[in-house]
Amino acid sequence: ERERIAVFLNNNGAYNFQLSNITYDAIFDNENKTVDVVLKIGDQIINIEDTITTKPHKIYKIEKINIYVDNEVIRNKSKITDSISYNNYTIYSSKKIKYRPKAIANSIFFEKNDLYADHNKLQTTKSFSNLKIFKHPNISYLENYDEGKLIANINLSPEKKFNINPSIDFTHSNIQDFGISGNLSLTMRNIFRGAEILQLNT
Repeated sequence: ERERIAVFLNNNGAYNFQLSNITYDAIFDNENKTVDVVLKIGDQIINIEDTITTKPHKIYKIEKINIYVDNEVIRNKSKITDSISYNNYTIYSSKKIKYRPKAIANSIFFEKNDLYADHNKLQTTKSFSNLKIFKHPNISYLENYDEGKLIANINLSPEKKFNINPSIDFTHSNIQDFGISGNLSLTMRNIFRGAEILQLNT
């Protein structure tokens, strides 16, 4: 029951809600041979200016969505030299952006003013991983407790644009002598700026 409640709240705006926030008290009535079970929701732990405090949980909405598409801006936001806004998403890069905004936005499963939801975050991470043009997509949030809002930061570290994979096969059977064959595959990523992959095999 604790897991069911935690999953429901995590997918309906309760950012950073933990299973440990849910506890139960059992009150025994020996005379009537009954037990009253009291469910208790503990407060949210918040770090404000290096001071840790507790406050009641809030329902959060996504206020802004930032997308960083190269390693330089992921490490240092002051390196930003190019940006594009598209459907309330903003893409940032340390050089000219090489992706069409729609190709990036189509992999994001939440929008501005949506309630925070764990499953949307997970689905977005999986979607970017399936593109196979980014390494280990990461999503983090900046929290504004007073206003109940979150800024989503999506970090996309690009894979190499070109990748060559040689391979060798060895064969042997009763009717065929020992043989060697070679294969070569070339993978080209984002060649038309739409987060697509072209693979050639020889």
